Amino acid sequence: MKVRVKLFGSVRDDLGTESIEIEVPSRITVDLFVTELKSRYKQLSGRKGPLLVAVNQNLGSPGTIINEGDEVAVFPMVSGG
Repeated sequence: MKVRVKLFGSVRDDLGTESIEIEVPSRITVDLFVTELKSRYKQLSGRKGPLLVAVNQNLGSPGTIINEGDEVAVFPMVSGG
């Protein structure tokens, strides 16, 4: 299935675009989705912090299923003090 992915923060900077569209297996989990992203985009494979994935505007856990037509967003972990 094709998934359109919105990118935010340093993830957007790393890939040089606001969004991407990629082909992934149907009903892929967030965990496998992140692995797939890092495999396809070497700019993401060396990141020190985790990538966060929101599915339909809700933060996804590693086991969250991404279905065709879902809104997917990827952003870096941020912290501050």
